[in-house]
Amino acid sequence: MPFFKSDEVNLYFEQRGTGPPVLFLAGLGLGLGIWYKIIPVLERVVTCIFLDVSGSGKSDTPTGPYTIKQMAKQAAALLDHLQIKQTAVIGHSMGALTAFSLALDHSKRVNAIVCVGAANVGCVDDLGSTSQVRSVLCKTRGAANEIIKGAMIASVADGYPENNFDDFNALMAKVSDPETSYHKARGLMGQLAACEAFDASKQLEKIRCPVMFVHGENDKIVPNKIAKNLARKIPNAKINLLKRVGHLPQWEAAETLSQIILGFLNI
Repeated sequence: MPFFKSDEVNLYFEQRGTGPPVLFLAGLGLGLGIWYKIIPVLERVVTCIFLDVSGSGKSDTPTGPYTIKQMAKQAAALLDHLQIKQTAVIGHSMGALTAFSLALDHSKRVNAIVCVGAANVGCVDDLGSTSQVRSVLCKTRGAANEIIKGAMIASVADGYPENNFDDFNALMAKVSDPETSYHKARGLMGQLAACEAFDASKQLEKIRCPVMFVHGENDKIVPNKIAKNLARKIPNAKINLLKRVGHLPQWEAAETLSQIILGFLNI
């Protein structure tokens, strides 16, 4: 299995496809399986690199504390491990925060960022969903399958589970692996604390690489007003709102997101 170490933490990654490198960073409590539906299109033209940061997937779950800066350091360490000088970064939710931190702390390593359902940066109370994140996404007591199902129902647009029954069941299968951090309460809560503590709102204007925000219009976890606000803070950032899509565009609108990514990266 492909593991490497960063500050004595064992971290899992996978690499697929050929072409220019693209690093994928998943959201809160999610391992690399959340990208499953966009892999077939992208791996034909880019080298997809998937990282499970601390507390996610098959990576270690240290006691903490967890920080977004630490996750960005882990991403940079993976690039060193693979001898990759520069990459595009696709960050989902918490992963978008990690992408920002990577671009700010290691600017020469990042040539473009696509933020998918980006979480808020600073002023977490303005997000409008912190209580839902804690009560639904970070519920850690009860039957594991019911906890995960509740989190996924909250993450997709209303009606998606009923209208896309097979796809929703496939999503459940991918995120229900016992090795995912939804079965690692310490990792899940540590990641949430890292998100709440990360405030780079006054630094975003320093990001110079091209940035695209892709956000579901019906995102109940992170309202699309957050993406609009973040896009205003980054010079020349673009935004693409997807109709009838919630917090998981990479699953709910995989083909559309794949084409947006390839178009934005000029591939």
